[in-house]
Amino acid sequence: MRVLWINNIAIPQIAKKIGITVNPFCGWMVRLADEISESEDIDLTIAFPHSKNISGRTADIKYMSFSIQPRKVHIGNLGGQDIRIREIIKTVSPDVIHIFGTEYVHTYITTEVCKEMGLGDKVVISIQGLVSVCAKHFDAYLDHSVVVGKTLRDLYKGNIKAGKKAFQKRGMYEIAALHNVRHVIGRTDWDRACVGFINPKALYHFNNEMLRSAFYRKNKWDSNKCEKYSIFMSQATLSYKGLHIALEAISTLIKDYPCLKLYVAGKSYYKKPKWKLSYYEKYILEYIKKNNLQDRVIFTGFLDEDEMYKRYIQSNIFVSASSIENSPNSVCEAMILGVPVISSMVGGMVDLLEHGVNGFYYQADAPYMLRYYIKKIFEDTDLAKRISKNEIETAEKRHDRADIIKDLKSIYESINK
Repeated sequence: MRVLWINNIAIPQIAKKIGITVNPFCGWMVRLADEISESEDIDLTIAFPHSKNISGRTADIKYMSFSIQPRKVHIGNLGGQDIRIREIIKTVSPDVIHIFGTEYVHTYITTEVCKEMGLGDKVVISIQGLVSVCAKHFDAYLDHSVVVGKTLRDLYKGNIKAGKKAFQKRGMYEIAALHNVRHVIGRTDWDRACVGFINPKALYHFNNEMLRSAFYRKNKWDSNKCEKYSIFMSQATLSYKGLHIALEAISTLIKDYPCLKLYVAGKSYYKKPKWKLSYYEKYILEYIKKNNLQDRVIFTGFLDEDEMYKRYIQSNIFVSASSIENSPNSVCEAMILGVPVISSMVGGMVDLLEHGVNGFYYQADAPYMLRYYIKKIFEDTDLAKRISKNEIETAEKRHDRADIIKDLKSIYESINK
């Protein structure tokens, strides 16, 4: 079976071969690509955006790149940006075309090309997030003044209001792409409901997601070895990831836990020159200063896979404070390592956690409830251990690599009939 993947990045195996920087994101694709390409009955080709049109092979994976100018593409008018993608499809002659992510312009282009070539029924799109829906939650319970506020940086890169509009624009391509296909792959009731709302005729296939290799290690979280009263958030780049909600919760806990620390993965707000700060970052820094949290909030810088693994198991609690999510890999990674998870009850999260059994939920705009569950875990080690044990059992079953590959191949076979 000839399978063509359309990715948004060159996975590390390919990036190293062609001499470009390895992208730290989408690491879960690495193992999935290896597993699929090693199957004797599948011939895998991966296509991805790059400044130049190149092709080659690494191990069992063929690769081809495409260069497009998204600004030339409009709904109903591909602006001549379909030529290379059309060429790739003709060269590979795939039995199945698997697109990862709905929100990219190249996703829309590919579905349009396939529809025109009579291959629409051979296309399947994997749902990651859905920007057309996430756009509605982009404001993230922030005051209007923060949403519309602008710094010098925002004048050329856009503020929160502009970011929301960008999501809405990308959402138009996403909706159009989903209308063009018959098959989608998802893993939560949330993404299934959203797809059904956008395209009621789409056939929904369930397939859990594989995690990065480091998180399948046997060495798990240990309550006796972690840094007591420490909290970890995997990112806070976008406002809807909810750093402001987490800060509001922990600012009231400092008196009870003088050693409390919040570790946030990603570039440090502290180290940015003032003229490079977004209004949201400026707002966060002002809140940190006002509440004397400078020594409590630590930005770790960007962490690679191994560094993320270490940060997880060193932490007492993992928090996901987003105003919307589908099934974030960060929560899944924390769960499979047994790090006690507290998450906002949004999107597909209800399919990941069972409240009080393998984690806790709180209302996304209620920092006082986040505070309550943080304190609950801090003060009850036996509860934390029980949650940890249950998390690992749940996540190891959900992210079993053999089952994921088996199910994905079954989906491909059903599409290729």
